[in-house]
Amino acid sequence: GEGQIIKGVGGLYTVELSDGKIIKCKARGKLRVNGGDLFIGDYVEVSWNKQLEGVIEHVKERKNQLIRPYVSNIDGVIIVIDVLEGITLQTEKVIKECIKENVDIIVLINKIDRFILELKIPPNDAYFKIKYIIDEFKKILIWINQENILFILILGIYYLVQLNIILFFLWKV
Repeated sequence: GEGQIIKGVGGLYTVELSDGKIIKCKARGKLRVNGGDLFIGDYVEVSWNKQLEGVIEHVKERKNQLIRPYVSNIDGVIIVIDVLEGITLQTEKVIKECIKENVDIIVLINKIDRFILELKIPPNDAYFKIKYIIDEFKKILIWINQENILFILILGIYYLVQLNIILFFLWKV
């Protein structure tokens, strides 16, 4: 049968079959020796017995893969950036890897409420801090000539709870 790996821990993989059944599988030895690791998201061919104990026989070609975390065949990612921390080196690596693998990216700039509540930053200064983060992100995009990134700024959990609203600001860069 065919399915997709949805979990992998210690050489034991959980595979969701095309008919919706979930089975536990081990990889056939040659898969590990010849092809490296199996990733969450891999489409696989499996065989199993009556107790639904399975063996992964073959891994189908991946449309993309990320190394951190080990996932494949993904449609998109949401990258959450703390507005005060900005884009870290690790975040930049993930962004570049997603772009290289042709994975759609949504950037969520979070914790904007901290500007107002904790740091008492005037709105104009907050605007320039957010603009700086977006400009830094644009510099990364120049690296690969990428254009279709969606930015989302979220007001923050504290305000959301207090005001009972969800406020999104959307920019397409």
